[in-house]
Amino acid sequence: QHLEDTQQQIRALVNEINQLSKSELGPDQYFPEVLKRIVQALAAIGGAVWTMSESRQLKLVYQQQMSSSLLNAQQEDAIRHKRLIDYVAGSNQPQLIPPKSGMSDERAGGNPTEHLLVIAPLIVDAAVEGVVEMVLDATSHSAQPLTAERLFGWHAALFPTGYSGMTRVAVGRWRDDLDGPMQVVSGPAGGRRGQ
Repeated sequence: QHLEDTQQQIRALVNEINQLSKSELGPDQYFPEVLKRIVQALAAIGGAVWTMSESRQLKLVYQQQMSSSLLNAQQEDAIRHKRLIDYVAGSNQPQLIPPKSGMSDERAGGNPTEHLLVIAPLIVDAAVEGVVEMVLDATSHSAQPLTAERLFGWHAALFPTGYSGMTRVAVGRWRDDLDGPMQVVSGPAGGRRGQ
């Protein structure tokens, strides 16, 4: 019975996290609420949320009962922990890090705490978000005129980095013919042909 109760509690917490993720909460409200539920579901002591800027720098944005030795950026424990967070974020793979342990490469940091660390990067695909934003705008505001500003906004949402793969894209403006007229091409790289 205890196992079934625990499973039901975890399902309820996951459902709450799902509902929060669909809400219009801003980061200042969203992160504390989601982290509280994750910590509860894992029966953890605490937790933290780090975000990555466009320049790929990690920033601690919310924490719950995180050790003060990990919050002081000058302490060796905090430095090792931050290197570990950077390493896991760069790997895009969740990791379980045992207490008082490190990665095989010391430059990757380690876990200086007495607790098991569960580190899981959550990847947000900007291109997918852009498609969703564009489709939502197009369907929920279909009666509005299609202005150049709206079209350029869609374009910026679809190509948030200014690139399509490795190709630079002129985002949010009309194209020019500096590279020749627009063409429809098909075929694999190295064997493309105009239609």
